[in-house]
Amino acid sequence: MNRMSIAAMTMLAVFALAPIKAEAQFFKKLGKAVNKVLDTPSSSKKSSGQTKTVGNVKIVNKLPGFEVDYKGVTWQKDFCGVEITVTNTGDETVRVYDFNKMKTFDSDGNEYASRSFVGKNLTTVGNGDFDFEPGVPVKCIYALFDLPENGTTMSLLQLRTRTHEGANGYVDRYIELRNVPIPARQQAATAGAKPFKGVWTATGNGFEAKAELDLYGMTINGTDADYNDIKCYGMIHVGFGDRVDDCSITACKPNGNKAGITFVSSRDGHIYTAMLTVDPAKNTLTVSDVTLTGDEEFGDCYVNDGLVLKKK
Repeated sequence: MNRMSIAAMTMLAVFALAPIKAEAQFFKKLGKAVNKVLDTPSSSKKSSGQTKTVGNVKIVNKLPGFEVDYKGVTWQKDFCGVEITVTNTGDETVRVYDFNKMKTFDSDGNEYASRSFVGKNLTTVGNGDFDFEPGVPVKCIYALFDLPENGTTMSLLQLRTRTHEGANGYVDRYIELRNVPIPARQQAATAGAKPFKGVWTATGNGFEAKAELDLYGMTINGTDADYNDIKCYGMIHVGFGDRVDDCSITACKPNGNKAGITFVSSRDGHIYTAMLTVDPAKNTLTVSDVTLTGDEEFGDCYVNDGLVLKKK
């Protein structure tokens, strides 16, 4: 067979196969389109939820139309709190039922008593139903009781909820966290402890800082926005040589080892908010989320995010 014959046969084969390939591609695209239509949620079929991880913590959200975010663990006086935020991502208010129904197990199979807080509301039997406004994150605390103080890992923290979904009536839904590490309870979190009372300092590179705090009573001398002498919850001093900023804490909200504060800067007279975090294991005080309030566009405050002081 000569070369021209071979080339002719090859071209015939290509033209013969072309319709087959085109037809196969057509049906492949058609199949994808059909699947896309079948998988598209309708008004009578909602998404089954989401699964995501934060570190080693697995968050399983089977509450359609809601976003769930894991925030961390904090020991309180009477319990250990696991914090999440629950956000209604829809356009209408949604009532979620039975936030008081919970399952709680550690990695050794031990079951623990637990309660939940939704916003500022403590759930009880017959009082576990809450309305979630659209687009508003709501802080929820999964409160764990009688945990070992040397720490553990929670294999399952589950909130068994319900929603009313039209013709489907009440439908069982749930939010669960898995593999949640519980740190050892620190001395500062024991009954009667006051982690935000004391003096912390820091120095280095021509810089000095000092925080004198009593967030449990207005016992510290300070100044207000008009530079009048007042009693306040604490003073945070930051200096660079002869340039100093003495900030008076005029309001606070301590919660475990974290505290939101409002303070006045002596450099510019402006009012700021910030978050303080105490680490009892390291004896440190960390400043974060410093925010200038009001209509002011610029500030000259020396108290900045990431400032870390050591307790004396």
